[in-house]
Amino acid sequence: MVEDEDSIAAAVADRLRSEGYSVEIAGDGVSGVDLCQRARPDLVVLDLMLPGLDGLEVCRRIQAERPTPVLILTARDSETDLLVGLGVGADDYMTKPFSPRELVARVGAILRRVERSAEEAGSPPRFRIGDVEVEPATRRVRRSGSTVHLTPTEFDLLTCLVGHGGTVLTRPAAPGPGLGLQRWLGGAHGGLSHPGPPPQARARTGADGARRRLRHRHRPAGECHRHRGAGAGVMRPLDPLSSIKVKLGVVIVAAVGVTLVVNEVGLRMNVKASFRALVAGALGLVMVQLLARGMTSPLREMSLAATAMARGDYTRRVTASSRDEVGELAQAFNAMASQLSEVDRLRRDLVANASHELRTPITALRAGLENLVDGVAPPDPATLRTMLAQVERLGRLVAQLLDLSRLESEAVPLQRRVFEVQPLLEEAASMSRLHTPGINVDVMVDGPSPRIHGDPERVHQVVANLVENAVRYSPPGSTVELRASISSHNGVTIEVADEGPGIPADESQRVFERFYRADSARSSLHGGAGLGLAIARWIVDLHGGVIRPEQRQPHGCRMVVVLPRGNP
Repeated sequence: MVEDEDSIAAAVADRLRSEGYSVEIAGDGVSGVDLCQRARPDLVVLDLMLPGLDGLEVCRRIQAERPTPVLILTARDSETDLLVGLGVGADDYMTKPFSPRELVARVGAILRRVERSAEEAGSPPRFRIGDVEVEPATRRVRRSGSTVHLTPTEFDLLTCLVGHGGTVLTRPAAPGPGLGLQRWLGGAHGGLSHPGPPPQARARTGADGARRRLRHRHRPAGECHRHRGAGAGVMRPLDPLSSIKVKLGVVIVAAVGVTLVVNEVGLRMNVKASFRALVAGALGLVMVQLLARGMTSPLREMSLAATAMARGDYTRRVTASSRDEVGELAQAFNAMASQLSEVDRLRRDLVANASHELRTPITALRAGLENLVDGVAPPDPATLRTMLAQVERLGRLVAQLLDLSRLESEAVPLQRRVFEVQPLLEEAASMSRLHTPGINVDVMVDGPSPRIHGDPERVHQVVANLVENAVRYSPPGSTVELRASISSHNGVTIEVADEGPGIPADESQRVFERFYRADSARSSLHGGAGLGLAIARWIVDLHGGVIRPEQRQPHGCRMVVVLPRGNP
């Protein structure tokens, strides 16, 4: 079992052991791959959000080494995650919270299917057809000495077909529907071709990428073509003009000029007035179409893009080649579309992360309580303390979400007053030393204690969150520094510096997003829920201040907060 939540791993392992299974546990992706290579298990129960190496990559590496049945057990419950998980080689998919009884039943069903397939094959230790070699005992397939990667279902079907050479099998006679096997079979000659990981694994770059591909497939026919080709290579003679009024004037003058020329030529040629009017009107319309090309096309594109956005597709953009008011409107529309796309991404991430953070402790509680009810685990103090810790974890998460919601809606006004910074830093340092005695927390104030105009309770919350993060990522025996000084712009600067791994430059702003953690697969037991910095940023913003991360040399992170200075 590869699971980073200790309480869930222990509860599931106890349940499986009570059913007679031998279970080994790995707490991260890298050690999970090593354990599978060493122990060669009959089945792997795999979480997706793992530290070090995510579960999908673990599944791919397991299948590349030796086709092994995999049951994914995760808090991700979207259809896209399920399809991607099954696509990289998993045999089953369960979402948290789950019933341990159902998990045991699914494990038994997968193992029975694998054993039945091996018995039905009734084959000698090794098959060879041309340059293709099949080993049922080790579930390996090689072609010209290179390993061919198959999912367990594909391997079972291939073994069945090879074991019945020269026989036409109907679907009921085969062990499975042949999920994806056609990609391994050639043309009429029936040869195997193109070894390599499944196409889902080769194409996938992330869960978000899969979502984008799925949305792209469901667009109406021709819509994507229109989006890419809109405005490309089209002559727009009036684009250099910077005002739509001037463009309309030019179009009108050109139409009138064409009418006058046609009328003058017709008079000299003694052409009837009705015919002259018809020709002048036709040529005027052609002239208007030529000159006005591109004036209204951005508006049509905006209409199509707005319709797509109503369906949830925020990838559409409008061609903005002109410099007039319509071009400015198109640029503003594109900027709005980009912002809506980012908001939609944040919303989806928030829902997914909140779901994961809530499902994980609920899963641990349900698994532990079900084991107690079924007599799998005794109601000893250690088990009860574990369940109490999960309840407290849920309580902290709910409290942080409510606090963040109140801050965003400004439902709780700030109780502003002038106060000194040094006592506040000393209090935060004392609390940290009490909870983490292995980390030194030093307080330094440059000059006399600065004074801040703000809410002391909320500012203390900011400092406490920053110190908690710094202590969490600092190695044992290291020092966390709290420093306060007067900045050059009539403000007070508070710095919290640690000796941990630091924050990558490309993630320096994302760390303030709700539920965001630098290692997105890290267990929240060790990395927090990812709400502390989001709360700190909202408090600092309400005070009219600034908060930013900086790199500390030679390593570590420095969080800098600048708040308004109070009167001396």
